[in-house]
Amino acid sequence: MLTYNEVGPGQSRSDINCDGLNTNSPADQKAACLSYCDNSLDAAIDLLFHEPNTATMVARHMIQRLVSSNPSPGYIERVANVFANNGSGTRGDLAAVVRAVLFDAEAREPVADTAQALERGKPREPLLKLIQIWRSLGAVSGDTRSDGYRRWARFANGCNSGSWPQCAYLQRPLGAPTVFNFYEPDYQDPGVNASRAADDKLFTPELQIINEASAVLTANDLYTQICAGWGNNCHSRMTSVPTGNAYFPAAVLDALPGANCGTTCSASQDAQLIDALDVRLFGGTMSGTLGDVNNPASAANTGMKGTLLRFLQLGITGSMGESNPQDARRREILYLLHLVSVSPDFATQR
Repeated sequence: MLTYNEVGPGQSRSDINCDGLNTNSPADQKAACLSYCDNSLDAAIDLLFHEPNTATMVARHMIQRLVSSNPSPGYIERVANVFANNGSGTRGDLAAVVRAVLFDAEAREPVADTAQALERGKPREPLLKLIQIWRSLGAVSGDTRSDGYRRWARFANGCNSGSWPQCAYLQRPLGAPTVFNFYEPDYQDPGVNASRAADDKLFTPELQIINEASAVLTANDLYTQICAGWGNNCHSRMTSVPTGNAYFPAAVLDALPGANCGTTCSASQDAQLIDALDVRLFGGTMSGTLGDVNNPASAANTGMKGTLLRFLQLGITGSMGESNPQDARRREILYLLHLVSVSPDFATQR
């Protein structure tokens, strides 16, 4: 441990009493006290930085935030080793640590064991559901402020003043109540699987801010945000750009595979749209398969993919009350995005 001679309340007439310094004190004494404080802080930071457990702690927390709530000991160790040495002898290279987290086999390879697969990934934070959809589908801001600063609607009248992330998602950008985030890293869900979580030491940090009320509020606000600019219930053609919301322009929706067929979309075109959403929103991990595209009701169409195909082919067919066929397809896409956003598949990030 690094140590320094104390400079503080004097034990003899020759010591510097830092607590007694003032603007009229000699400059050399001020410099000595400032140097002592700087050196003490540096020593404390160096001590923590080089503490062996720091690498393990940083590795676990980085993995929890980016990949999985319950990383294996081997995964943590591999990332911790990169924190200790980035391959060039440098300790604490966070860019190398992030690469190690994201490119580790446990983060990227599919798992055949169903029980193990259920423990992979992490609950998706409520606000990140919306951000993922905005970013992946190319939403744009309608804010016309000259400085380009996108500001959420003012929180003037509490949670009754419209959409406000703190109310709908129990989160807001840069609004964590403490420096430790919105939830505890060791939180365990107290629900029906609590005994199993305790036995297996499984953690679900993000579920600390998800409950019966917040789940409904999130689902409702996701609908509001996805339909922004498209009238009540995504029901009308966009006639003016919304200035208080991010929104999906018609050109963005029309650019999706299988999006230009209006009210005459075939099963194969619907399958193309589903595959596009699978890649953009799930990274190719949407559950199920489309084993018989030409027969949507077939049992060969399984999981979420099969459900969405049946929804498009057998559920909401026709014009949906739209006079323009392409507006009907756009409305289908917006509805599909909302269904995806509230689905169990999308609730877990893998």
